[in-house]
Amino acid sequence: MKMNGLSLLLLVMVNGLLAQSSFGKPLYKWTCADAVAIQLQQWHVKGNIQEEPVASVDGHFFKMPTDKMGRWALVYEELDLVHLSLVDSERVQLKRLNSRCAEVHSTDVAIKPRGDVGFDDEDLTDLLLSNKNGLVYIWSPHMLLSVHGIKELLAIGLELGVAVTILLDVNADINFAQSTADEYSLPASVLTPATALEFKFRGALIHSPTLLFYKDSNFVGPDIPGYRHPEHYRQVVVDRLALSRVSYTPVGAR
Repeated sequence: MKMNGLSLLLLVMVNGLLAQSSFGKPLYKWTCADAVAIQLQQWHVKGNIQEEPVASVDGHFFKMPTDKMGRWALVYEELDLVHLSLVDSERVQLKRLNSRCAEVHSTDVAIKPRGDVGFDDEDLTDLLLSNKNGLVYIWSPHMLLSVHGIKELLAIGLELGVAVTILLDVNADINFAQSTADEYSLPASVLTPATALEFKFRGALIHSPTLLFYKDSNFVGPDIPGYRHPEHYRQVVVDRLALSRVSYTPVGAR
C-alpha cells in the first residue's frame, strides 16, 4: 500500500521510538479516553504504560506491550489529535482520531522482512516457554567488558541451573564479532544476532551488554545495561529469579 505523508510521519516517529527507552509516569487520563481504551483492548494490550520523550511541548508519546511477543501499541497525543499505532515485525497499523474522537484516518502498512533472521520474536517466545527461568545476554565485540561477561554468565547459569542465552547486538560488525569469538574461544552460538523486535521496544539494544531476566514465560524486572562484576551478576540473578540461596565460590576464584 502506498503511504501518504501522515503514514510516513508516523513511521518515522515509530522508528524514533525504537531508538529510545525510558520508564515514565503512566497516563491515566487519555484524550478520547473511551475510544483509546476500546482500541487498546482490541489490540490486547497488557503490562505497564511507558512514556517516551518527544520534541513537541504539547505532545505525549506512550508505548505498551501486547499479549504477543514483539508486538507493541503506541499512542501519540498532541493538542486535540490522537494517533494510535500497532507495530510488529510484519505490519504497522496506524489510526488517527480527531477532536470529536472519531476515526478520520486508518492505514495498514506491510514491513519488508529482514534479510538476517537471527533470533527473532518467535524464537524468543519459544525460549520463554521452554524454560522455567533464564537469562538473555546481548553483547558486542565493540564493548570489551561485554565479551568478558559471556563466560562469566555461562558459568553462573551452570552453577544455578538457569538457562543462559547469549546473543549478538544487531549493530555489531559481524567480522569483528567472529574474530573476537575466535580469540576468546566462544561458542559459535554467540554470533546469533538479537533481531527480535521485542528487544528494540524494551531498549535492550541501546547499550551493550544488556542482561534480561525471564521467569514463568514472562520478562521480570528491569533489564540491566552495562557490565557488572560476576558476584554482582550472580546476586541479581538469585534475587530477580527468586532462586534458593546456595553456597558460592566467585567465578574468578575457580
